[in-house]
Amino acid sequence: MKSKKTTAVLFAAFGFVGAHRAYLRQYWAIPIYVLLSVLSLAVVNFPLLIALVLDGAYFIAMSDEDFNAKYNSGQKSKMLEKFEKLHIVWQILIVILALQVALIFLALFAFLLEGLLTARSFGR
Repeated sequence: MKSKKTTAVLFAAFGFVGAHRAYLRQYWAIPIYVLLSVLSLAVVNFPLLIALVLDGAYFIAMSDEDFNAKYNSGQKSKMLEKFEKLHIVWQILIVILALQVALIFLALFAFLLEGLLTARSFGR
């Protein structure tokens, strides 16, 4: 039987790599967290922080009954199903945001590198 407290501890300690999702057997979410963690190294952690805040809010807002219904019995309430759909939409939006920010930083890096190479060729 999965525990909401254990989920919270795993979230607090290793949420940045999705350990709490692995505990809940939601293995599909782990690559998302790892991707956000890697991208966050170059993007000042904003995408990862947003994802963690939203994911934490998801578990905090979930009642014990809904948690047990979802993760321990396989039955879901209608309210929980609606909440899950919204949560998945937020995760997709965060991944899109992380990729956009990463592309912006890559474009900026390429622009700066091109400027440095051009300045060196004129200096010779």
